[in-house]
Amino acid sequence: KSALVPSWWQPASEYVVSSKSKTRNYTCVDLQMLLKRAADAEEKRRVALEQALGSAVLSFCASADAWAAVAQAAAELDALVALGCSARAMESDGPVCFPTVSQPNGAGPPTFEARDLRHPTLQRCASALAGGGAERAVVPSDIHLGSAGS
Repeated sequence: KSALVPSWWQPASEYVVSSKSKTRNYTCVDLQMLLKRAADAEEKRRVALEQALGSAVLSFCASADAWAAVAQAAAELDALVALGCSARAMESDGPVCFPTVSQPNGAGPPTFEARDLRHPTLQRCASALAGGGAERAVVPSDIHLGSAGS
């Protein structure tokens, strides 16, 4: 609710009165200067942020190959973590294997090989069809990813 100012009241001489529609706004020169300084500072901040972002984007683009390698490594690490989490979750279904990660020897591309694995979903289906527990139906699931060299 707006406050009503008596018609006889006169603002001090340092105040500036502006009227818009049916209202009067009171301000002073000091406040106007402060508002101008704040607007100028905000504009300088905006320009500085634009320049910093532009510089960061240029730096990022200059190192695109390195960032691509980082993204690839993160994706591979994510896949290995998912394998480990899945293996831990399947421990109650029977024996599981845990991957051992070794450094590449530099002789070829990276590979992943696993033997005598079992496929948990197919194993459950086969066990149900065989009419018994998981030990009755083993569904082998060997995998080799990468080149067939070593």
